[in-house]
Amino acid sequence: MGQLMKDKGLLPDIILSSTARRARDTTQIVAEKCGYDGEIRFIPDLYRADVEDVLGILQGLEDRFNIALVVGHNPDLEMLLSVLIDEDESLPTAALAQVELSIQSWKELDPEQGGKLVNLWTPSEKD
Repeated sequence: MGQLMKDKGLLPDIILSSTARRARDTTQIVAEKCGYDGEIRFIPDLYRADVEDVLGILQGLEDRFNIALVVGHNPDLEMLLSVLIDEDESLPTAALAQVELSIQSWKELDPEQGGKLVNLWTPSEKD
C-alpha cells in the first residue's frame, strides 16, 4: 500500500498509529515504501479505540496537517469509516481508504457533516 500511496500522490502530512506491534510494523513498512519522512505519532489510545476516541484524536490534530493516515485496528477503523461516509464498507487487513472531508480545521470534524469516500484499495485490488 505504501507504493500505491506514492504512485497516487497520497503522501500524508502525519501518520497516526496504534502502539500495537503489528500496527507499528505496518506503519514503518508503509512509511518506507511511500517515501514518507514526516512525523509519526504512536498513540496508545488507538488500540481498542471506539469511534469517539478516534474522532477525538483527529479533532486534536494541528491544522498544519492536511492529510492524515491512521493505522489502527478493526472493527474500530471500519466503524470510523462508516460514520464518516454514512455507509458501510469493509476494510480488510491492510486496506487503504481515501476519504475527503469538507472541513477547514480538524476541530470541525463531525460525522454529521459527512465525508466522501474517494477510493478504497484492498491488498488484492491495488489499482
